[in-house]
Amino acid sequence: DLYTNFDNAIDIISSKGNYMVEVDWNNDGDFADTYEDITADVLTTEGRVLTWNRGTENPDSDRSPVGTAELVVRNDTGKYSPENTASVLYPNVLPRRRIRIRAIQNGTIYNQWKGYIVKFIPHPDPNIQTCYILCEDGMGWLANPDSGINAPQGVPLDGLRLGANTGHLTDILDAAGWPAADRSLAAGVDNTGPWFVTNQVPRDAIQDLM
Repeated sequence: DLYTNFDNAIDIISSKGNYMVEVDWNNDGDFADTYEDITADVLTTEGRVLTWNRGTENPDSDRSPVGTAELVVRNDTGKYSPENTASVLYPNVLPRRRIRIRAIQNGTIYNQWKGYIVKFIPHPDPNIQTCYILCEDGMGWLANPDSGINAPQGVPLDGLRLGANTGHLTDILDAAGWPAADRSLAAGVDNTGPWFVTNQVPRDAIQDLM
């Protein structure tokens, strides 16, 4: 039960006033539009907490783990129910919307976590008007078997040919559907020959290339 697991999670943020949670609902690359600050809807009472991890527990691992964030929001109007056409957010209550968590201390704002929404799960009990939101960082996107050709509903990369001395990372990210606005790539030191990707998720293809 996702709600039970969440209620038993480690308490990271348990009171309002020292954090902000924002979602880029219209997918325009910023968090400045109406309804994109959802902090007021995040519940931190009755055992609920806002939690996240950055997926770096084992830096020696040959496969980078996925960072996650979890939160519960009030949903008495069905605002966060994807199928609710009356929601002020409709039709943008969708997976892969950018989300960020920022902390506020002594008037200074600090970035804490940034990633993408994976799923919305409105509570099945109509008397409990909340919605559980699960999020993953960028590594989750790249590690998803559906993050391939024609992403976000793609398939693992297979048969992708990367030409000699081309932007191999760019080619993989393009095939994975990774947003161009979320990249910061520098020129490499070494040149590489042709590279073939065979039935791999983008994360594994990138790490093998590196």
